[in-house]
Amino acid sequence: MVAMDRAGRPILKGFSNDLREGFEAVSIGLPRIPASVAKMFMLDEERDCMAVEGFSLKGREDYSDILIEHSDWSGMSWRLMIPEYGWVSKAERSRKVEWPQRTGRRVSWRWADEEAKREAGNELWGNAAVLGPGEIEYSLTFRNIGASKWGAGQSSLICLISGEVPLFHDCEGQRTFVWRCGEGFVDIDTVQGGVWAPHRMWGGRVPAFASPQGPAFERLMVKESTDGYHALGIATEPAIGVSCNHQPRMSCIHSNPLWGSLAPGEEGTVRGKIYLLRGRAEDVFARYRRDFGLVCPGQRRSRDVRVV
Repeated sequence: MVAMDRAGRPILKGFSNDLREGFEAVSIGLPRIPASVAKMFMLDEERDCMAVEGFSLKGREDYSDILIEHSDWSGMSWRLMIPEYGWVSKAERSRKVEWPQRTGRRVSWRWADEEAKREAGNELWGNAAVLGPGEIEYSLTFRNIGASKWGAGQSSLICLISGEVPLFHDCEGQRTFVWRCGEGFVDIDTVQGGVWAPHRMWGGRVPAFASPQGPAFERLMVKESTDGYHALGIATEPAIGVSCNHQPRMSCIHSNPLWGSLAPGEEGTVRGKIYLLRGRAEDVFARYRRDFGLVCPGQRRSRDVRVV
């Protein structure tokens, strides 16, 4: 069985002989179905047929990064940088962090560098938890400890990296999708018009912060795997926008938090989810809409966002 793209063409690229869970080329040149895909056809009334099971989390020492592993993806891992940068304008990482809970199905961290916090005028802390098959929830809090107000349009970056999972590499941007208001899913290569800068990065904003002349997007980014059977997504609420990097080393998608106008002493919290499902981008979108609602004009926005 060969996966097909949206145009009905077989997806044949991205196979690798050294990927345990990936397709392997055999002597006759046909792909072998990996165990994680074969499980799709098992009859098990207790199994969520759309979700992949077996998440585990581990905090990275000294950084606010979370290593995400999965029992069905042996030897591979994702990395959640929460945040990648504490504040975009200075592109500073959160180092010297403490991990009250560092491993298992729930982890939490707090920025412990008092000198850096005073210099930055803010502090950050966050956590993540496995909710069940195919879903991880995260939370990040930003507190203004400076002397001036934090601007409404300023943001941090929350980054989900697939660099160690080649099945989710997408240098061409043709399997990475955003929901463009008024249109639906569109791949990033189409958004770019096939023209890429050397850094191979892209970014777009939600309606409240988009240019009046430009397009607006939902808070969700989705990648589809090269085998055509899996989809990975990330969404943050509230978010200022989404972005991505299509270099193999990173191969990341972002849903970037919006802190709003925070006076000295005030704090804001964002919450989000990571989805890893058997299916396509549309399956992730269904979960996202259930959990967060939509921000595109004419759509009702859900208030039912689970608190970590």
